[in-house]
Amino acid sequence: MKMKRTVKKIIQLREYLTDDFPHTLTPLQEYILYKVLIFMNDVLDSDDQSDIFSTQIKAHYEKYRETSDASKEMLNSKKNINDLIGLIFEDVDFLDVSILYQMYLTNPGNFEKKFNVDLDDYIDLMPADIQENYKKIRNTDLSIYSSDSSLVRIQTKEEFIGIIRGVMERFNHYVIQRKLYKLINNKKRTFSEDEVQILFDFFIDLYLEKYDLDISREPNTGRGCVDFKISCGKQFRALIEFKVDSHTSLEKGLMYQLPLYQHASEIDYGIFSIIYCNENLYEQRNIFKEDAKKIADEYNTTIEFFPIDARDNKKSAANVKSKKDMLIEERMNIR
Repeated sequence: MKMKRTVKKIIQLREYLTDDFPHTLTPLQEYILYKVLIFMNDVLDSDDQSDIFSTQIKAHYEKYRETSDASKEMLNSKKNINDLIGLIFEDVDFLDVSILYQMYLTNPGNFEKKFNVDLDDYIDLMPADIQENYKKIRNTDLSIYSSDSSLVRIQTKEEFIGIIRGVMERFNHYVIQRKLYKLINNKKRTFSEDEVQILFDFFIDLYLEKYDLDISREPNTGRGCVDFKISCGKQFRALIEFKVDSHTSLEKGLMYQLPLYQHASEIDYGIFSIIYCNENLYEQRNIFKEDAKKIADEYNTTIEFFPIDARDNKKSAANVKSKKDMLIEERMNIR
């Protein structure tokens, strides 16, 4: 039965890709399309890909002669399958179903609210035994998963901010020293912004599990969705906004996006964090550190900049020949 559904989805996907209508793909269809494109990228060399793209773009111009300049600029920038993958897939949640499922198991009652994900949408991507267990949990009384009343209550704003800073510093430590950078940034691909959020959400949930805090992913501030909001009642609250260093509007995120989220939600403390995979961009990180202070002063808020070092340059202890290669000072001087 599952095989028949999958075949049907594949046939439907083919129809979607060959007609001229806009369609919304299911996670299973997104997964199939992604895997097909990855396979094609592996078997076709760069010259073949360039020829295919040139031919297809030329055919598009012949069919749609009134293509706008903006569309032409976008199309002409696409030279290979990796470019196409970046254009099609804004996020790749369908690759992280196993992670999402594990996170669901830790807190089924609050999973959808926290992660803004309905796991029902991804059920076709689960193995049969996992599907059965997921359905069993989903159909139980989720109130049995209520939080422990022995959670630590935070007493002061200074203590709250210290804990949030500790989360960021510890996350950076794990990225650098515990090889999380290999997951975020490797030869096959680098994480998207959405995947970084999923990884951080899993990390923060474990790091803060003993505290009486509410952690929300992508809550709507009224002027858009911020990546994370962490609250201790209404008394102490923080916003965290992540960007990957390949993002085209890093300055806009710091100058306008985070301050506007803070203003709309009336939250004083904000964190702007960039995940660095590129060596040259990482060397320019202090520009954002200085800008964060200026912007915070302008809007009378607190904004702290946290660079996360996911560069693929970490040497084993046996090969370290200088203090710089140790990268110990990175955690101490993160802000």
